[in-house]
Amino acid sequence: MEGYYVELRDPEDTTKVMRPFWDPTENPAPPDEAKGLLFIRPLIPHTTLNEYFKDERRTREAFDDDGFFNSDDLFAEGIDGRFYFQGRFSRIRVSGENVDPIAVQDVAMQHEAIQEAIAVGIRLPNVSDDEIKLNITLKRDASFDPIEFSKWMAELAPVFMVPRFIEVYTDGFPVTATQKIRVAEIKEISESTWDRAKTDLKFRSR
Repeated sequence: MEGYYVELRDPEDTTKVMRPFWDPTENPAPPDEAKGLLFIRPLIPHTTLNEYFKDERRTREAFDDDGFFNSDDLFAEGIDGRFYFQGRFSRIRVSGENVDPIAVQDVAMQHEAIQEAIAVGIRLPNVSDDEIKLNITLKRDASFDPIEFSKWMAELAPVFMVPRFIEVYTDGFPVTATQKIRVAEIKEISESTWDRAKTDLKFRSR
């Protein structure tokens, strides 16, 4: 791309750059192994965004130490040198609906007890759609009830955006040495993860 340097990276390990092997002339649909996250670095400084306004965590997650920006777009690169858009990477498919995890986080952050929120999609065995897991930290001395929170959120957002799983991190989110969130860890279901499916709480679509 003129003015930019781009590369595809492995979604499971964004330190690994992917090399093209898919031939679009032989197979119009790329295999999953050919799909990666598009990272962009401008050849001319300040021609792309440099940060998220007043959001240090999102800025830290989106940019690496070499100045590459994670677009969160999933592409496949063919051996013809072209990049083929495959969709947004972090979109979550819940009950047939596409859910933006940022939108889930933004609603959750309106709750008086929540300091930080990260929503992720979890694909359970033998299930075609995702489930939302909301990972949160709380404000100092704040109390939090996941059932009351779920009812509160259902009043503000479509019920398919209300997370099934909620986990409270009392000591902050797990991070790497460079202060990036350990995504694989916050996607795990642990003994401390609250599961709405194990309660009597039910919602009807509006």
